[in-house]
Amino acid sequence: MESEEALIPLVSPDDKNAIYYTDLLFRLILSYDKTISFNPLLRLKQFFSWAETITNSKIRKNIFFYFVEKKVATVPVLEDSIGTPRSSIYREIKELLNEGIVEKIVKARYIKKKPGRGPAIYGLTGKWKPDDVVAAIKEHEIINTPNFVMVRHISQTILDGYISRQSISEIKLNEIIAICKGSCPGFYSFDIANEVANNLSKRGIKVWR
Repeated sequence: MESEEALIPLVSPDDKNAIYYTDLLFRLILSYDKTISFNPLLRLKQFFSWAETITNSKIRKNIFFYFVEKKVATVPVLEDSIGTPRSSIYREIKELLNEGIVEKIVKARYIKKKPGRGPAIYGLTGKWKPDDVVAAIKEHEIINTPNFVMVRHISQTILDGYISRQSISEIKLNEIIAICKGSCPGFYSFDIANEVANNLSKRGIKVWR
């Protein structure tokens, strides 16, 4: 029969239950191999030291969460995804590299050779896989297409104007198409609108198609 400790659920039924999170934290800290002697208090201090390395900077924390979800990224992709200036991302990536939390991916066999200099690629240390690299490169290529500058501009216009002004978190694709027709003359507005819809979806906006 499992112990009471082992039965602690991974998701709290009450997100304000401080006792639950304390119990979960101790369960994680004390989950080391029981045959190895260690000091629980020392482990706790080490854990919080590691956590503070990430959480003492809001930008660094957002970057870390992105890596936890996607495992691999380039700086331009991070810039677009978390809405932070590239110079700040470079600075925080350097700190994460120094701490060993992320690593630079240099294994050429994961990267399809193309003309010109390729982007620097970073991965969550020990957690990324080749498929994550392929997905990150694809995302990098998308945001570096000429159309994407326009897509990002229209997306931000919708977020700042239409979405914010009406205090909503959803929009219809037909409404996006109408906005694009007036914002991107000379382009096939449906293609641009579809990319804008995908970009808004990544930012948590529900797009009704």
